[in-house]
Amino acid sequence: MLKRLCALILALMLLCPVFAEGGFDGQVYSAYSLIYDEGALSGLDVISYIEPSGLLLSAYGEQLDISVTLEEANDAPAQMLAARAASAARYGNVISKSEVSAFSLPSFPNGAYISYSYRSLRDSGSGEVYTVDAYIFRVNDELALSVSQTSWGDEGARQRFNASFVPALGLQPRRISTEYVVFLVACDRLSDGLYVTIDPCRMEYDSNFGLPYAVNDDPTLYTVKLSAQAEIWLPEMSGALYSMVKSAPQEAAIRGAIEEFYARNQVEPIFTLLFDAGGEVIRLQHYNAL
Repeated sequence: MLKRLCALILALMLLCPVFAEGGFDGQVYSAYSLIYDEGALSGLDVISYIEPSGLLLSAYGEQLDISVTLEEANDAPAQMLAARAASAARYGNVISKSEVSAFSLPSFPNGAYISYSYRSLRDSGSGEVYTVDAYIFRVNDELALSVSQTSWGDEGARQRFNASFVPALGLQPRRISTEYVVFLVACDRLSDGLYVTIDPCRMEYDSNFGLPYAVNDDPTLYTVKLSAQAEIWLPEMSGALYSMVKSAPQEAAIRGAIEEFYARNQVEPIFTLLFDAGGEVIRLQHYNAL
């Protein structure tokens, strides 16, 4: 700990903005983040991502699951939805299904919508009924935004999804670095902003135990600046695998999460992070597989 304390003091004095060796090289890539109404997801566990494609948001509750993904636009939105609804027969007995209808938003003029309900194939006929509301919007020639919810019994949450969440959706183009994996060691506010001290590592997988683990070949610490608009996802330590809670870039919240995690596990928490083109951290997320 004394070595780490000395290294932290030196790093804060030098204010090194990025990794010195083997770290951020200044290259950034095109990606997207989702614009959405957080209030429409009140009461749900939510996490969002910044990605060139794939999952952008996941939200779930006791009776509702929501996902938003960017995927290859291999057909028109109506045809993509029709194929998706038809595939429901592989896992469920379809009870009802609407026609695919055109659906547009100010941000996405070319879209489509369908709803259908089903019971699991394993049910005898009296089991839970699952209702799906699905939208697909064309983003450009290559990408489509897929938005869906599956609900069972919570009609109010379903209505909020359709009436509030979906109409507020938009996409924000971003420029991001590759993703880095680090031990999060400390957080300090300096005169020009908030900084975190990190110890880069890499993840390996133990096939014998079926568990990931961190490898830290170089104990060198680095200090990097958080963007004032950084997205912070901290561990909410309520179980064996922690859920996450979104936080503003706040020294007390980040430092408290580090200290609580260390008190429980005697090791600093592992996070993934993304840089912007200026070398500031724009996303910091707890690596919750450990």
